[in-house]
Amino acid sequence: MVEFGDAWLTMPKEEPHVLGRRIGELQDLATRRGRGPVPVTVFGASADPDALETYAESGVSRCLFRLPLAWRFHAGEVSRRV
Repeated sequence: MVEFGDAWLTMPKEEPHVLGRRIGELQDLATRRGRGPVPVTVFGASADPDALETYAESGVSRCLFRLPLAWRFHAGEVSRRV
């Protein structure tokens, strides 16, 4: 990924702290290859504040959230929670 990619889009399959360790490994590899930090996006992230804080501390650049099926009616509520 470090040789050919510009960013990492991942889905949260493990606890946020485990993902944080993997992000650290990715950034270390990028540094050893002479690259700057690799932006990381979590797709389908939990809106849980503790998880978001862990993602931020781990170096996640952005999170993409799943919205309820009737998102038109809940978008304001979801954005206030996040």
